[in-house]
Amino acid sequence: YQEKANKTKKPMFQCLVATCNEIGIGVDSKFEDYRPALEHYTLAADQGDSESQFSVATFYHLGKSVKANFQKAFQYYQLAAMQGHVIA
Repeated sequence: YQEKANKTKKPMFQCLVATCNEIGIGVDSKFEDYRPALEHYTLAADQGDSESQFSVATFYHLGKSVKANFQKAFQYYQLAAMQGHVIA
């Protein structure tokens, strides 16, 4: 699925694959390795998907598979909020 997501470049599909990676559905990597999820969320977020923007923000806010970066987290939270993401 990840290969198809990379080829289609559709934000909704990227977000779905990222969610599967994050919760460990259909992935070979360790459950604790969230980097593939972050990669797909970021691809979708950069295409304007608000749910993915919120997820990327959360990854940076919590330091989930990346070093915590509150500036990046704020930027992605802000992008999601500007699109009407209620929680952001």
